[in-house]
Amino acid sequence: MTTTGKSSSATAGAPSSGSGQQRSRRKTREEVLADFENDLVRFEAMSIKIAGFDEPLEFSRTMDPMPQRLHFILPEYSIYNLTVRYKVKQRPLRVLTYHQTVKRKGIPVDDRNLHMIEDAWVNKHGDDGDYHEVTFPPSGVPGGSFLRGDYKAKSVVKEEGRLIWSYKWTLEVVKKGVKPSIGGFDDELEEGEGEGEDEDVVMSK
Repeated sequence: MTTTGKSSSATAGAPSSGSGQQRSRRKTREEVLADFENDLVRFEAMSIKIAGFDEPLEFSRTMDPMPQRLHFILPEYSIYNLTVRYKVKQRPLRVLTYHQTVKRKGIPVDDRNLHMIEDAWVNKHGDDGDYHEVTFPPSGVPGGSFLRGDYKAKSVVKEEGRLIWSYKWTLEVVKKGVKPSIGGFDDELEEGEGEGEDEDVVMSK
C-alpha cells in the first residue's frame, strides 16, 4: 500500500477600500503551506491524473508561483485518480483513512471513504526520498451546462476513526475540450478567514 519513494495503489492583493467592505489580502507561501502540515503529518503533494491526459495536475510544496489554495480545474465527464504524498512526523500512525466530500450548492454529489495504510512509520526529516504515497481508485466529475462550475470539496484524514487533518478546496468543472489546469492563483483571503474557520485545518497531537 505504501512505499519509500515509490507510488502504491490503494483499493485509493491590496485591501479593499470603502466603508462596509470587507478587506482581503493574499496569503504568503508559508501560510498556504501551513495548511498542509500539523504535528502529526506533512503533505508533500496532491495530484490528479486524468484519463486521456499524459501529465497529471500536481499541487506541491515546491510550486512557483504558489496558488492561494488547492483548486483543480477539470473538463466535464473526466475520470481521474487522486494521489497523495505525505510524511509522518512525531510517531507512527495506524489505520489511516481518507474521506472526501464534494458538494454543489450545498448538495453532496460525491462522498468517498477510502483506506490509506494500516501502519505508517515516521519518515526521516530532510530526506526527500522517504515518504508515503497512496493512489486512490478512479472517481469522476459530472457534465452538462447546468453542472459546470465550482464544487466545494473537503478532504479529511483520520487515524483509527479520529480526525487528524482536514482541508477545504475547490473542484471546478469546465466545458469538455478545455485543458485541465490548476487554479486558485487569484483567490484572496477574507479578513478573519483561517482564524477558527470551520475545520479548514485541524491541528492534532
